[in-house]
This record gives sequence, structure tokens and C-alpha cells, in this order.
Amino acid sequence: MPKNKYVFAVCGAAVHIHTLHFSLEMLKKRTQYEIIVVTDPSRNEFPIHHDTIINIATPSEFTHHQAAIYLKTSLYKILPNDALYCYLDSDVVAVRANVDSIFDYFTAPITFCTDHCTMKAFSPTAVHDTFYDALLEKQEKLTRLYEHYWREEERQKELAGTHLQKITQLKHQFNQKRPLHASTLKNKDLLSILFSKIIYQYIYNLNILITESANRIQQLEKLHRRCFKLPLNFDLFINEQGYQYDATAEKWYGIDGTFIYEENLIVRRIEATSAFRWNRSAQQWYDESGNNISTIESDKLRQLIQYKFDLQIEDEHWQHWNGGVFLFDRSSHTFLERWHLWTMEIFKDSAWKIRDQGTLIATVWDFKLQHHPTLPIEYNLIADFYHPTLQYKGQFVFDINNNKRNIKPYFIHIYHHWGNTEWQIWNDVARLSKIE
Repeated sequence: MPKNKYVFAVCGAAVHIHTLHFSLEMLKKRTQYEIIVVTDPSRNEFPIHHDTIINIATPSEFTHHQAAIYLKTSLYKILPNDALYCYLDSDVVAVRANVDSIFDYFTAPITFCTDHCTMKAFSPTAVHDTFYDALLEKQEKLTRLYEHYWREEERQKELAGTHLQKITQLKHQFNQKRPLHASTLKNKDLLSILFSKIIYQYIYNLNILITESANRIQQLEKLHRRCFKLPLNFDLFINEQGYQYDATAEKWYGIDGTFIYEENLIVRRIEATSAFRWNRSAQQWYDESGNNISTIESDKLRQLIQYKFDLQIEDEHWQHWNGGVFLFDRSSHTFLERWHLWTMEIFKDSAWKIRDQGTLIATVWDFKLQHHPTLPIEYNLIADFYHPTLQYKGQFVFDINNNKRNIKPYFIHIYHHWGNTEWQIWNDVARLSKIE
């Protein structure tokens, strides 16, 4: 029975070494297995402090980034063949007990977790293309704007205090109380809706006959509540609770006119200071030419894989694997060797960016493993600061796509915004590291 071991492959800038040290300490507290670090010490700006280190010289012509990928994809010929290994990127953090259960999910020849986007969405970050590179630059500008105004919104929420929770509750209550005549046919009884609409039209016409225009809204509200036992006018409903709402400016005030909170602040600020426009129905950002910059998708990677490796990927929307966490043993060597050799090839090809996941996609399809079992998301939850449907509920519980799963990860992959003290996920990770 082979032993189980963890392995990191890191070299280069001090920031990567410090990240490694953090993740090492978090993992040591939660595993009974050996942890190996593979590095090129001649490149390291800061010494690695660990008891089991394998030093490997990397090609001198490589950048530090290329050297790190070289080490990662060479593990099959660096490590002894006596173990089942779990590779971890240095920014993958163990946050739960029983992380060692990951080894139970190994399926030969190799086992990865899926990424949080599809191959078409990953393509622009893997290969060069003038049009999509320009869109990525715009996306980066949008990201900087988002971060700037996100801080302003967070400060606004702090100042709003308990008012924000009360306003959210009031909006929910009003929507829950909306009568049938204001409903759509979806999941509703047709006869009930039609009857409700007829009654509403009757009291609306009656209100016109018996009231003057100045107080017609209040009188209609009274008639409506007598008939339906429910509120009709949102402004009147929230006024009764001590609030005012300016729908045009999307701003909330106290009944005395004191400003409380501006809804959709980030969107409104970005639109006011840039050419980017938010499409509410699509929930996407677009540039001045109407190009989607929230979700940038391209088929260029698939085309280059076919051109470079004479390999046809049939599913252009394939959910590709993420290279941050994977299990391997001696049965993985042929796969890993192909991945390594193809990655070294693209280092010499200017059409490709310095990444290893494009060649990982090619290797998977070359070995016909596109339907191979993958790790549960709990073993590589990618904490994307900008993920539109990733909801963090606190206490290391997540929801994605509003599926109510309550995902409780063993490993969280913090691939950007590491150390961001304005981000709750990072703060909880940092707090966990200090209390143990």
C-alpha cells in the first residue's frame, strides 16, 4: 500500500515563499502525512523554512514563473515512486479537519478538480489574440474601478448600520405581500389571477370616481387594503416604516430626509466615470462598442491546440480541469510526461501565454480522459473575489449558483486578493491561522 504525501513546487519572489509558509503551517495542523517542498533555491528571494525540501536546478533561461511551472510538471521524475501524492499550489489553504480524505478520491491515472469556468472563458488568459487581449485590458480597468468603489460601498454599509438590514427586510416583506393582480402567470393559478385583476380594476375605477387627484394614491391604498388586506404602493408602505426612497437616484432616506444608503453604488459610479455600461437583464458589463467584458469567451485556445498538437477537442464548452490541486502516483507518469513536454513546447511559442492549463486541456483530451472522475469541489474551492454567483455565508460555508448546497471546503484556493483585509474570506482564513 503506497504512502500518502503532499507536495508543493515553489520558487522565485519572496511573496510566493511567504504564501507557501502560510499554507504549509495551515496544512501541518491538519494532516498526518509528510509534506514535501520542491524548489530551486538559486532563484528564491527568501529562504524556504521546511524540514523536507528537494532542490532542483531549473533552466537558467526560464523566468521564475516558467521555472515554477517546470518544477510542477516535472514532479513525476523528481519524486520517488513509492507514494500517492497530492500536489497543491502555494495559495491553496487547508481550512478544515480531515483534509487527508482527499486521497480517497484518487482514480488512476490522475485526478484533478474542475475549474470555475469553461474552456472558452479560460482561453483569453491562455493564448494571445489582439482583440481578446484588448478586452482583457478593459476587464482589468473595470476590476480596478470595481475595487475602488467596492471600498466606498463597504464604508456606506457600515454607516447605514442596522438600517440596511431593515430596508432589506422591508423590500422582502413588500414583495412577499404583492397581490395576485400584480403577479405573473408563472407558478400561479390562472383563474385566481384573472379574478384578482378584475377586482383590482373595479376598485381602481371606483377610486377615480370618488376621489380628487391630490389624494387619489392614499385613497386607492385604503380601498386596496380593505379588499386585499395587502399594501399596494411601495412608497406608502415604507413611509409607514419610517423611510423614503428616491427610485430615480436609488437612494434611501429616513422619514426626516437624512441620507442612509445608495443602492447599486458600484454600478452607478463606474458608469459615471467610464464608458462601461451595465446590462441589468444580462447581469453583465459591456464596453463602448457593446463587447461583453464580464464574460470574455474565445475559441482561440481550442483552435491553437488543434494546430499545435493536431488534436481535436470536440466540446468547445468543456469544463476544464484546474491545475491547483491534483492526485498522482506512478501510474500517472505517462500523462504527466506529456503535460510537461507540451508545456515546455509552448514556452517557445509566442502565440501562447505562460500557463500550464492550456497544455493540461490538450493532455486530457489526448489521453481521452475528458469524462474522467474529478475531485469534489470541497477539495479545491476557488475563492474568486469577482465570482458573480459565489456567496460566502461565513464560517467557511459557500454557495454557488444559488443551489443551496452549503459547500464546506477542506481546501480554499485563494488565487487572487491574498492578504486583502477588506475581504471577509481572507480575514476568516487569517483569523483561523492565528487562533490555532
